[in-house]
Amino acid sequence: MRQQVGLERSAEALEAALTELAHYPTQTLPAACADHDTLTAMHAVLVARLIATGALLRQESRGAHLRRDYPHTAEVWRGHIVQQRGHAPHMVTSITDDITYSAGEPLERMLQLQAA
Repeated sequence: MRQQVGLERSAEALEAALTELAHYPTQTLPAACADHDTLTAMHAVLVARLIATGALLRQESRGAHLRRDYPHTAEVWRGHIVQQRGHAPHMVTSITDDITYSAGEPLERMLQLQAA
């Protein structure tokens, strides 16, 4: 995870990390089958997937995170990427200012804004 989703990132490395993480389950097991260590590992995989997905969506460098394929900061990406099961990722700039787009549009819309 640190090698592919560390401070220095690229789309290729992030996609490789997501491919590797896809081999691990994230669905909760029945209580009788799941012990503390199993649940902890499953939650760690879920968090790793969320981090890698968010980093892949954000096509810029920001703060300490450098995207080798997008080395500059772009104001259009100033905000937070929200990922929620069953919904397309969307951007929010603050808790009170929720910017949402229809399913399938968020990334395309962000790229259009970035190109403008």
